[in-house]
Amino acid sequence: MDHPARRTRRQKIFQPFILVGPRGERRAHLLDISENGALIHCDPSCDKGALVQIKLPDRSLGAKVAWSASPHFGVIFAQPLSANALSALLQAKAL
Repeated sequence: MDHPARRTRRQKIFQPFILVGPRGERRAHLLDISENGALIHCDPSCDKGALVQIKLPDRSLGAKVAWSASPHFGVIFAQPLSANALSALLQAKAL
């Protein structure tokens, strides 16, 4: 079930990426994503309020950690993804 405060529905995804945050660069995984944010798995987790970069193969997304419960945390993107960008990410993982 989506969080009641979310304005957009999350889509399931399993996308490895490089997370750049206060503890440096490390491998992480997107578990779900929407135009406005994502659920991330990374151990160690990031603290609430931390600014991070999500480095994907074809783009880099700035985000702020909205909540954290190690090894998962949720982020809000600095700039929402367009519907086309979100669709491209989801389709790339379906191939």
